[in-house]
Amino acid sequence: MYSRRMVEHRPSSPLIKAAASSFFLLLLASCGLTASWQSVEKNLPFEDLWLEMGRLAGLHGFPPDLGETDRGNRVYVSRWREYPAPFRFGRRSRLHAKFSNLGERDQWLLEFYIEQQVIGNLGRGFEAKETDWKPSGQDVQREEVLLSQLRLFREQQSSGRRSAGLAIVNRQFDPAGEAPR
Repeated sequence: MYSRRMVEHRPSSPLIKAAASSFFLLLLASCGLTASWQSVEKNLPFEDLWLEMGRLAGLHGFPPDLGETDRGNRVYVSRWREYPAPFRFGRRSRLHAKFSNLGERDQWLLEFYIEQQVIGNLGRGFEAKETDWKPSGQDVQREEVLLSQLRLFREQQSSGRRSAGLAIVNRQFDPAGEAPR
């Protein structure tokens, strides 16, 4: 009933298979390496925007990493926020933010994302080493919450209300996680 011609399978060229698999592997690998930045434009003095970002970051559990945060370069990087758990369910996240002047004195573009990592070693849930952590994309839900809070800050500023607790961000934190005396 079937002719030999219909049943016969013609293998693809090895070169085409190699090229296609390489393309898909590169595409898959790039998913975890490129950050998708959230952004908001603000017509505020840099000082107010810096303090509000630091305040909101602190409220979400992202205190500044004093070794990587650089106010002069307008870069905020938080310490890792870890969620230990057994059997590869442990994860951690940290906030990256950068501030860019849009030409006007008090016109700023604030861009940020929250990086996530998971433990790649099944047996290292509570005692993970730095090499056990693998990229796991971004915490998009937390980014959306932070973005909406930053948008609300503009409305608070324009209505004349100042956000409470801005001075808290100016305190220096001990790398061990203790607040200053």
